[in-house]
Amino acid sequence: MRNLPIGCTALRVVVIAVALAAPRLATGAPGPADIATHRQEILNDMLTEAYQPALIANLRRSCALGGEPANVAQRRAGGAYFTPDAADACVTALVRTARDRRLPDLYRGLSGELGGRVDVSETLPQAIGAGILNGTTKVAIGNRKAAEVTPALAFDAGFTVAYLDGVASAEPVNVQQLRAVAEDCLGQRRDAATCFSVGHMYGARMVGR
Repeated sequence: MRNLPIGCTALRVVVIAVALAAPRLATGAPGPADIATHRQEILNDMLTEAYQPALIANLRRSCALGGEPANVAQRRAGGAYFTPDAADACVTALVRTARDRRLPDLYRGLSGELGGRVDVSETLPQAIGAGILNGTTKVAIGNRKAAEVTPALAFDAGFTVAYLDGVASAEPVNVQQLRAVAEDCLGQRRDAATCFSVGHMYGARMVGR
């Protein structure tokens, strides 16, 4: 069985810098309050028709492949100070995707690109979680192929499984701590098991919202 890294597909991720970044400022960096306000406005707009589904899908893909933290750093270094943190943007993209009933789309695309079976892709998020619980980060994608699950993809899979299960969770959590771990997961700096669990917590908290 051939192992293929899901986080390193041949197709390039479309970076939506224009959509997620505010205009560059000629007079220098804005203050912290302005930055926070404008970043939140961008996140709010992502949940509306102001952002086309294709833009959201491209962002989600960047998140799941572990590229979004670096993209954020690059945009801000170029003067796009209002670009939201990866954790905030990626979770918002997942929420919007869930509301649009498009959560399985990413897995269909990845499975096809890696030479797997599209019908198997429907259960890939659950298979990722089951594999992680059994101590493996490899997941079968059909056609005698398997893929290596990265922490960022595990986060996406955890969210997807929890949201599609439809069981809401009101369990109290430290939101800032959860967000910090999510940022690490999206930057491939945590283990896949932790990232699946954190993604699952986010997904369960968003059910019904």
